[in-house]
Amino acid sequence: PVMDRVNFILSKASGKSVLNLGSTSGGLHSLLKEVAKSVMGVDRLQPCDFEADLDQSPAVILDLLSNNFDLIVIGELLEHLANPGNLLAAVRSFHCPVLITAPNAHCESGFKQAASGVENVNVDHVAYYSYTTLKTLLQRYEFTIKELAWYNGKPRVAEGLIMLVN
Repeated sequence: PVMDRVNFILSKASGKSVLNLGSTSGGLHSLLKEVAKSVMGVDRLQPCDFEADLDQSPAVILDLLSNNFDLIVIGELLEHLANPGNLLAAVRSFHCPVLITAPNAHCESGFKQAASGVENVNVDHVAYYSYTTLKTLLQRYEFTIKELAWYNGKPRVAEGLIMLVN
């Protein structure tokens, strides 16, 4: 199905202790604070509860946190990391559901822009994920997809992917 990304995240976070990784700037973190039992934000940008660059030694950073979370949100972060596997391996040790969102490499708007001769790429992105490549990455770190949705568009060619994994 196609879902509203923020509403999907908020519905999963409602009443839970949430670790929000890499998306504390912007409105999502504030909205999580409104619906979750508790929220800990880790990001390299302010405002956050714990300032850290999750691309550098995420296991060391996450070891400094308590392991009492009901849900981990990794929103629009993996495509920024030089080695997303390091973060996924560290997150795996928390033994709780993980909600991941990422831009879709096969989005319809991206293909239209590329066909016009313009590749619209976020300068901070080092990778793009399709359903298959994100699923493969997650399986390599022993995650199982529990729920899959798309946001902003039609299935398979929407702007992004939402995966709830265990």
